[in-house]
Amino acid sequence: MPSILKLAISVLLVAPQVSLSNETSNLQGYYKSKASLNYSIKKIEQNKIDFVILDEALSRLNPSAAPQPLASLAQALDSVGYSVDQKLQATALYQELNPESEDYACVVAASENNAKIVFLVDEDTTSCSQAPETASKAISLLNGSRYTTLSFYRKFGNDTSAQYYIEQLEKDDDGSEAIITRFITDYSNAKTVELAKVDKNVSGSFMVEHFSDYGTPTTDTVGTRSYQWTAYPIRENSDALINSFSYFYGPNASLEGKNNSPHYWANKESVSASTLASGKVLYFATHVEQALVSPDNIESTESYTRFRYSAEGRSDWLAYNFNNANNLVGLSPDECMIYSIRNQDPVIRYQGYNRTQANCTEEIANFERIELTQLTKDNNQVISVTDSNLILSASEIIEAIESHDDSANSSVIITKDNMLSMKNQYDKAVEKYKEATSLKFWQ
Repeated sequence: MPSILKLAISVLLVAPQVSLSNETSNLQGYYKSKASLNYSIKKIEQNKIDFVILDEALSRLNPSAAPQPLASLAQALDSVGYSVDQKLQATALYQELNPESEDYACVVAASENNAKIVFLVDEDTTSCSQAPETASKAISLLNGSRYTTLSFYRKFGNDTSAQYYIEQLEKDDDGSEAIITRFITDYSNAKTVELAKVDKNVSGSFMVEHFSDYGTPTTDTVGTRSYQWTAYPIRENSDALINSFSYFYGPNASLEGKNNSPHYWANKESVSASTLASGKVLYFATHVEQALVSPDNIESTESYTRFRYSAEGRSDWLAYNFNNANNLVGLSPDECMIYSIRNQDPVIRYQGYNRTQANCTEEIANFERIELTQLTKDNNQVISVTDSNLILSASEIIEAIESHDDSANSSVIITKDNMLSMKNQYDKAVEKYKEATSLKFWQ
């Protein structure tokens, strides 16, 4: 029986998932953790269909020095035991993800750990001597002493410009599971990585980690390495405390207006619920604190440059939640624009000027006045300011913020001890994920 069937079969038809980077790179805190959780689960669900032919081969075929023919899509789906309707849905999704047929594959055993690997090859391939990571698509299964790891691998592009998608599902003997999702880019041997790890415990709650490394800085880029983690297990909708710690470096790293200023950026975010008039329970960031500091001054709290998003500064607090909740990039709506979206009034932006409720009706001299009809989301998508979902989001977040108890939350205040502890967690993650750009997906 195919190894994917050891996973619980749930939703068959899911929209094709784009890269982890597109889904999460512009999000912060709770919204990033929630997006990573949703993306990782949906991507594994998609892989059940995307890799169904290779998975059938993983179960049926034995390692060989020569390529072997694969089952047809219909045969692979038959082996899974889907209903007629499920087969129709699965076939449509598979064909969308795989415009070309999959006819031959190599089945090999990895020399490092004896993992069983199946990777696609062309029809005219005569031997299985090529490295599996050079293939366009592959799957592997590793049976360890305590856990089983099923890995999925995709490559797009060529030797000088490529993107890689790697997902691994680990199942422990105690019933816990982990999904590790990596999106790697490689341009002229300069690799970057976005990684999300979702640990599901036996109670059904999750610990979520997110690690990114954008590689060596150039004349146009800032070196950035970041780690984010949940302080305790969460569910998709639950209270949460999110920590993140980043290091910015290189000639373009700027702190307090000075370039070539490497610095740390710590972020603590508290999430709790608001019950709206409709009865809906909305989870949102109630308190956020950020602190920037140079490595030389990390033990001096007087040197921290701080930002707070809470009732103390409602305009930024509202914008933080609304922009993250809707994955908006580029131009960030200010408080007045968000109220205009809710009220379905013309959405006016004064270029370079951030308005608050105190001056929403004023004409702002010396700043260009622009009426916006749409906003930009991640992945270069646009959304109309009259979109019903955007209007509802603005209404709900405004209601939650207006009714929230604005008492201080000591759990997000970044003290020297907090900063040093978060730096320690970051250092451990850098060591833990030092091989995150490796393409050896079967390890």
